Amino acid sequence: IIQILFFISIFNSIYAKNFDKNYDANRFSNYFSGILSLQEKKYENSYKYLKSLKGLEKEHFQFSTLYQESLISLDRFEEAFVYAKKLEKQKIDAYETNLIIGVYYLKNNKIELAKKYFEKYKNLNEGVFSSFLNNWLLFSELNIKEALKLTEKTSRKFNLKTGNQLEKIQKAFIH
Repeated sequence: IIQILFFISIFNSIYAKNFDKNYDANRFSNYFSGILSLQEKKYENSYKYLKSLKGLEKEHFQFSTLYQESLISLDRFEEAFVYAKKLEKQKIDAYETNLIIGVYYLKNNKIELAKKYFEKYKNLNEGVFSSFLNNWLLFSELNIKEALKLTEKTSRKFNLKTGNQLEKIQKAFIH
């Protein structure tokens, strides 16, 4: 405890001339309480703590990810979408933000907009999930044979066995 107090006192004296709302003890407390609540799956608490820190995303990139996670965990999808669009306007680009916006547009049958954001998601987070997500949007433009080839190509790209669970899910979207 003494080490923590020592660190905080040094930190406060370093920023004494440049003290703004983002460095006070209450905001530190809310930030760490929000993280702990999120880890303990106490989503209402994490939301309460993190919501009080709005504006922190401009200075601390990880904050936006944590806040979005709390929103999604509470099924506050509309609020998550609005927040993600706010981040986009601020040019804060994170793969979670693109995923949230893409899913929102997909759910609302705005396929072209969903494609745009899923592509941005894939560019920031190249992986199996992002590739399969993009495939699902392409299926409507392909015939069954082309769609099956795309599915198999994606599985090979990520060294997945033929007939893996993701491939089976993809085939359900194809038919």
